[in-house]
Amino acid sequence: MGRRREPEESDGSGNWMTTYSDLMSLLLCFFVLLFAYSSLDTAKFKAVIQSLRGALGILDGGPALLDDSLLPVEPDPVHDDYPTDRSLQIASIATKISALLEESGIDAEVEVAVDYRRGVVIRFREAVLFDFAKAEIKPESKPLLLRIADILQEIPNDLVIEGHTDNIPVKPNSEFESNWDLSTKRAVRVLSFLLEEAGVGPPERLSASGYGEYRPIVANDSEQNRALNRRVDIVILVPPDSGDAGFPEVPAQTAVEDGQEIGGVVSS
Repeated sequence: MGRRREPEESDGSGNWMTTYSDLMSLLLCFFVLLFAYSSLDTAKFKAVIQSLRGALGILDGGPALLDDSLLPVEPDPVHDDYPTDRSLQIASIATKISALLEESGIDAEVEVAVDYRRGVVIRFREAVLFDFAKAEIKPESKPLLLRIADILQEIPNDLVIEGHTDNIPVKPNSEFESNWDLSTKRAVRVLSFLLEEAGVGPPERLSASGYGEYRPIVANDSEQNRALNRRVDIVILVPPDSGDAGFPEVPAQTAVEDGQEIGGVVSS
């Protein structure tokens, strides 16, 4: 009687191929995650790495899949984005002015803008205060300026009144020599009204400057945009934090009003 044949033992080639395929699939998922989460914050990225470590059977005490020092470093919001005392003051002033304008019912006529380089801007469109190509404050606009003056009296900061025009040159027979002249005279008119009629003071905290067409807020490529650029801004200056550079000096048009020179250089 013949001997019973023993079953042949498998060489295990099929088993390692299965393991290898699983490993390649996991590595593919890993690199897809690396790409997808390239801008993810560090905490979430580390969580993904820990999950992959567990899936690949790598223990915490063994070789690391990825050195923690190579993980992307996000800016520290506490140190990099934490608001400074100055930025908080600017935001506080802007909020206060907006609330006062709304209480007075004039928020639709005046715009409040935040300029973190200088402070807070109260902006008047040309048509609110002046007739086209004129520098005399419209009588119907004076009550509005008086209410703005009441708000400014509650804020001790220095004020700069700035005049701006569009890029259309003044007419040859105009009473103004240039857009510089027009913008400066408008700024001086508003300053004089606030100081002499509205009682905003002391005079040392007020100054006026004209910039002509050279500081547009939008491109002068349409009548609508040019109307936006014709404006008067009252800038409430907020001093820099300790150690920061001061306001850069910006050349401004020098105006002569009633024989007295006004302007020259203004902080902005």
